Amino acid sequence: MTNVNSFSRNELWDELYKSLHPEDIKKEAVKNARHPKFSTIDEIFKYIEGGIFEFKSYFHGRIALGNQYNIYHGFGELFEALNKIENYTKGNIEKFNQLIDEVNELEILYEWLLDLGLTEIAKDENYSHLTAESLYANQDYLFNIYYVGFVFKNSFKNFDDVPDCTSSAKNQPSQFKTRDQNEIPVSFTYKRIKSNYTVIKDVFDDLIKFEYISGEYKNFYKIFSGEKPVKKIVWKKTPTELAYFIKLIHNSLKVVDYLKQQHWKVTSLCFSDSEGNSIVPYSLHGMKKPAKVSADLLEKIAGRLL
Repeated sequence: MTNVNSFSRNELWDELYKSLHPEDIKKEAVKNARHPKFSTIDEIFKYIEGGIFEFKSYFHGRIALGNQYNIYHGFGELFEALNKIENYTKGNIEKFNQLIDEVNELEILYEWLLDLGLTEIAKDENYSHLTAESLYANQDYLFNIYYVGFVFKNSFKNFDDVPDCTSSAKNQPSQFKTRDQNEIPVSFTYKRIKSNYTVIKDVFDDLIKFEYISGEYKNFYKIFSGEKPVKKIVWKKTPTELAYFIKLIHNSLKVVDYLKQQHWKVTSLCFSDSEGNSIVPYSLHGMKKPAKVSADLLEKIAGRLL
């Protein structure tokens, strides 16, 4: 069959499986879930819905997390199915978007609990069944699905009209328009940039002084102005410290516009690692807090933006 999307399941899903915990993910997928064969795309949708419902029920303490569903497997099959033109309809795309949004909302709940801290969670009878291991594992699981789903989602085309599955429709690629790339942020936007833009220079100077970054101020400024930097800023220290800095400005202090789960993608567009290499967005997800000395310093620097 003809592929209508620019990404295939192999390119995206195999990349996901090689990401944070490749061997653990593969072992758990084989150990804990079935790999059913699907006859129709509707069967895939129902299977994924069952898996999401199971995650929600576990989160709220209604059931123990079972082994009946493997959402990785379900979305992998769905990506493959949507690359077939007879399945590439407005209704199926809308259903896919709905499922990805549900995964995102559930992952945000896990992130919210982790931000509260394990001690506080243990005090709440509604969430005391959630162990540290299950919280981190399930958030990673859901985040990775959402991230690759988001990339796949943005490979879809916009419809002029609802396509049908006739042979004439299959031969009319002009029905599709590419998605406006401006929908994907190219940098962060500092909320007070109009009234307090000079503080961005203070943050830049501090990060340079304490050898967190290298690069030109004009590119650093663009990272906070919603513009694409001409050249990425080099983050000279550890990925853990970069992730913490981004969590501070985006999640904790909320001094930049909220980007949902796109903040790691935006980070990868704005920063390179200490060797000048590109950063894999979801490699920053799940990073723990850095050593106290560095964490305190980054909190002080990011706090200038308040």
